This record gives sequence, structure tokens and C-alpha cells, in this order.
Amino acid sequence: MPETQPPAPEGSGYDFIKSRVLLFDENDRVLLFFTKAQVETNPTRWVTPGGHVELGESHVEGAARELFEETGLTVAPDALGAAVWSREFSDEREPGLFKTNYEEWFVYRTVQFDPSSAGWTESELVDMVAHKWWSVDELEHTEEVIEPVELATVIRSQLGTKP
Repeated sequence: MPETQPPAPEGSGYDFIKSRVLLFDENDRVLLFFTKAQVETNPTRWVTPGGHVELGESHVEGAARELFEETGLTVAPDALGAAVWSREFSDEREPGLFKTNYEEWFVYRTVQFDPSSAGWTESELVDMVAHKWWSVDELEHTEEVIEPVELATVIRSQLGTKP
């Protein structure tokens, strides 16, 4: 049974509002999950932790919740700071059905660990088939599908501001 995804707030102009996290380890590698397509029109690809902002949540609260649910890492929303990037895009949820999305992206640094699947939804248990900590050089030279395509550029912008 498909899980429901909260709609974007009325008047936002988007179908879905999402938050994502660039989770860096001590060697400046970023955690990505390999996800299988739920429908033919969605690509199988590597993505950062993140997902839909629930009704009543701010972007940063959604990012902290999604980070916990997808990795088991507990992070206070204020530890994520301000969004470092945002994007608008459209995707094909099922053949011929396009939806608009708005995402805000946050950064958090930690030591490398193996994510826990304990908080995964039923569909994530099927869709999320692997994880890997990627260097930006690996991302720039891989033949695999990375989403979004500009991820390496966004990561490089954040490594330039590393504390």
C-alpha cells in the first residue's frame, strides 16, 4: 500500500515541499543512498538523506526528522543551521503525471557510521538498497546517476566554507 505524502501548503505553488541534508564525514565524504525507482519514469539513482516536510514542520525540522528516520542520527534542528541551497524541480510520479517540488538543503558534519534502517518506512525498506560515503571526486567521475545532477557543485561550495 503506498504511503501518503503530505501536500505542500496551500498557496505555495508546489505539489511537494522537501528538505535534504548533505551529511559529511570527517574526510569530507557525503552520505548517499541508492534508491530503486518506484515507477518506470523515476530514475534509479543515488540521493542524499531527506524527504517530505510534514504539515506544521519547518524545513529545518523536516530535515532533522528525515535525517533521524533515514540514518538513525539524532540532530537538533538548530544544529543544521540555515539552508545552504534550494531548488525547484518537476518529476514524473507515474507515467504522464508530473508534480512540482521545492527543496531546501542543509549541512551537518559527523564521523562516518553505518546508517540504521530502523526508522525506514515500508517503501524505503524496498527502495533504499545501498548506502555509500562519496568523495566529491568520485561523484564528479562516476557513471552512476546522482540526483541532483549539480550535487558535486553544491558539495564543492560547502567544502569551501568548511570550518
